[in-house]
Amino acid sequence: IRKILFLSFGDNYYARYDRFGKQEKYYEIIFETAKQIQSYDKYTLSYRSHSSNREYNEYIFNFFGVKNLMLYDEKDTFENIIYNYDLVVCNITNCFYQSISAGVPVIFVEPDMITDSINMPFSGKNGEEVIRATSSSELVDVILRNTENPQELNDYIENFHNTYYDEYFGHLDGNSAKRIYNQLLPD
Repeated sequence: IRKILFLSFGDNYYARYDRFGKQEKYYEIIFETAKQIQSYDKYTLSYRSHSSNREYNEYIFNFFGVKNLMLYDEKDTFENIIYNYDLVVCNITNCFYQSISAGVPVIFVEPDMITDSINMPFSGKNGEEVIRATSSSELVDVILRNTENPQELNDYIENFHNTYYDEYFGHLDGNSAKRIYNQLLPD
């Protein structure tokens, strides 16, 4: 693993208000992780916002002292840039699913797990349905363990595809529109 994409906290409108307050803790975790792993001089670290509010992004970069550690990657759509990365770090976002579909490992960061406030696979079994970190030390540990040999992350992706893909993504048989139609307008 050399190229890591960190995503902004994107669930302002998702779940309950008791999670909204965890936004700053999420940023503290990902930016502390960036500071720690950057010292190894092995990584290219990038950041992508869900909102494109450049002024806010610059504010949090300055606040957490990471302005010179991370590159902004907002020039193209997510599906066009995902293949440029070895790892994605995020909170609740559709980018989690897009990363898994692209075969790019993803680590879900949840500062304070409130199990009944988020859906599966985010609240699923850690290491099987999701790789979850709740602190920068956990996140750094996963990254460092997989830097030279990402077998753990590759096994996670393979297991997810083999075991959970249909459950969370549906069948890739070209009939998704028909299934949606039948679900919305049953006979």
